[in-house]
Amino acid sequence: MHINEIEEKLKEMKLNDGLFKPNYKGGGLANLPSTVFLSLGCKCDGPPPLDRRYFYEGTTYNTVVLILVDAFGWNLLKMSKNQTNQVENFVNEYPPLPLTTVFPSTTSTVLTTLNTCAAPAKHGIVGYSMYIKELGAICNMLDFKIINAPKDETIFEKGFSPESLLGLPTVYQKFSNEGIASYVLTKNYLLNSGLSRAIHNGAGTAGYVDVGDMFVLLRKLLERNVNQTKYIFVYWPSVDTASHNFGPWSEETQAEIRSFFFSFYSEFLSKLKNEIKRDLLLMITGDHGHSAIQNGGVYDVLSDKYMMEMLTLPPTGDSRASFLHVKNGKIDDVIDYLSSKFNSSFYLMQTKELINKELLGSKELKPGLIDKLGDLLILPYAGKAVFYPFKNERSFTQKGGHAGLTDDELFVPLFAISFNH
Repeated sequence: MHINEIEEKLKEMKLNDGLFKPNYKGGGLANLPSTVFLSLGCKCDGPPPLDRRYFYEGTTYNTVVLILVDAFGWNLLKMSKNQTNQVENFVNEYPPLPLTTVFPSTTSTVLTTLNTCAAPAKHGIVGYSMYIKELGAICNMLDFKIINAPKDETIFEKGFSPESLLGLPTVYQKFSNEGIASYVLTKNYLLNSGLSRAIHNGAGTAGYVDVGDMFVLLRKLLERNVNQTKYIFVYWPSVDTASHNFGPWSEETQAEIRSFFFSFYSEFLSKLKNEIKRDLLLMITGDHGHSAIQNGGVYDVLSDKYMMEMLTLPPTGDSRASFLHVKNGKIDDVIDYLSSKFNSSFYLMQTKELINKELLGSKELKPGLIDKLGDLLILPYAGKAVFYPFKNERSFTQKGGHAGLTDDELFVPLFAISFNH
């Protein structure tokens, strides 16, 4: 099937005009973990492997490497291909295919999916911020800290353990049971973050400074363990940082993509020994794309006193997928109010619709997840955002946002490279 046909097929799963549904049945990031296991000759419980058009079915490898480029969306790749020779050459040599990410299309949710072999409905990490009922607090799900707490402490210091939070084994623990080694390479400052502690349990971890030494580190790791059956997960966040600060279509974001491919060629691929390439499956993908936020497209909820009076909590989730906890009897009032005030800026759905449409990958939810989802979901259309200014973020300055279901956010590329094919 041609690339354009695959993209069109994925886009047949529409929520409505302008918003699309994630694929959990063979055409999405949620299918990558099972694909990795299959490529190493074993299996994991969870969403099925990718459709056969995405990878070399029936072939097993000594080593699988998955590189996740944060915010590397499918539409961003298409733009980069037209602007950067190295990207164009790479795409021509190793043609990518489109996938959908999961919902919400945000890093904490995607990383947990990839590192547990479970859909969001099952692992329960559904946004940048979440309401933790047991603590009676809203927590940041990247560093696992209570937002606006008087002390800078993680939820682990409140008695939670990584194991109890997820309630699931990580893929690295599963690989260990199969006698397969596993490693995670991430930025130094992320090594001991709350999310890393939860989802990298069981892996050997190492940090890097920037993209150049990241690829040197990866190459050396492969060279030191040539005969070892292994899985290596590599996470690089800089495209996301640039997209938030400068916008997804900015020159600065393109500069980060050029840096990635330059270092990939110069520090990794050109120096990688053939004996390593022979038994290697290398995959490169993104966790989501970005929607460029328009001037005047941000809804500051805190400044809307009428709206705040109908909520029991500030909005949680992300700027482009916000969960509302609404006072009893006020759901219809909130829907009517937002619909009349913003007309075509937002798509609203009740939590039961979110579940029934299986946007989280299943109608069966992890126990306790329903409390985190609240009553209503606000899905902004392209260019819009919902903002609640906590004390550490007084104004919304981001020029790119994600977590929603536009094609800019939901679709990501997958390069699946086997040097023997």
